[in-house]
Amino acid sequence: MIAAQLSIVGNTASCGYVRGFLKRHDICNISMHREADDANLVAAAAAVEKIRRRLYAYPPSRMYDMDNTGLLYKCLSSRSHVPR
Repeated sequence: MIAAQLSIVGNTASCGYVRGFLKRHDICNISMHREADDANLVAAAAAVEKIRRRLYAYPPSRMYDMDNTGLLYKCLSSRSHVPR
């Protein structure tokens, strides 16, 4: 996938190659945890209300439902590769 994005032709890297690369460079996959108390619920409620007010200006024909995707397209991953 990365090779395709970089327009690299003829790349045959397998999952085993990636695992070997991570092992050679001492990179591990960790889970990223955050505290639930970090959320500012008052600010979040105000932001949602602001978004609702702005949406009233749009006709229904210009809106679409993102369903499960919601507004999480900019969310951080729950896992990451980092040096040990």
